Amino acid sequence: MFRARGIKVRRLEDPDVDELADRHRRRYAGCAPDEPVDMVRLLENLDGKPIDLPKKAGKATITFSVVEHLPSNVAARTVYQKSELRVLMEFSDDTYKRIRRNDWFARSTVPHELAHVMKHLPELVHLTELPHDKIALARSTSSHPVREDSEYQAERYAAAYVAPDTGLRFLERRGQLTAYDLSLRYIMSPLSAQYRIDDFKRAEIERQGRKGGR
Repeated sequence: MFRARGIKVRRLEDPDVDELADRHRRRYAGCAPDEPVDMVRLLENLDGKPIDLPKKAGKATITFSVVEHLPSNVAARTVYQKSELRVLMEFSDDTYKRIRRNDWFARSTVPHELAHVMKHLPELVHLTELPHDKIALARSTSSHPVREDSEYQAERYAAAYVAPDTGLRFLERRGQLTAYDLSLRYIMSPLSAQYRIDDFKRAEIERQGRKGGR
């Protein structure tokens, strides 16, 4: 049974998360769907961009920063700072250095945090109003469905951002949809590449099922 690791958010089906990541990648990454994202450039592209706050409460600014340490060995985190009207993505100094070196794991932290910005902003705004002990309690006692979990959605989004549906379909048509080809093209570990392929194929079946049900 799935054990929730994040907070409960609005349910998103896997194909919808993948399509959202693909769309955001085309908008912000500045590269073709069959090319790897320059994650440092992505952060720079996002820095200073406005984003609508929930409930028509105006706009905030997306920013990122690098700090020496984050609590509890956290690689990165995203917070809403009400006083500054900004959504801040923070990366530990070590994580940012590994992003610059194209480390497999560190690269995925960028779209992971971007998922929280793009899809979990109402929850981020709400969390700024809660004491830390209540936030910790919400995370530790949750038992909601997997597709309603903020961390699951962010991980799914990150994988699809690194290796988008559009690019995977291109490789599939060429007979190159293998973990080896995917890991080389998108700078992923072979294991992560295989997981991404498996998830992609399941989502494609789900998409076809939707069309058949119409």
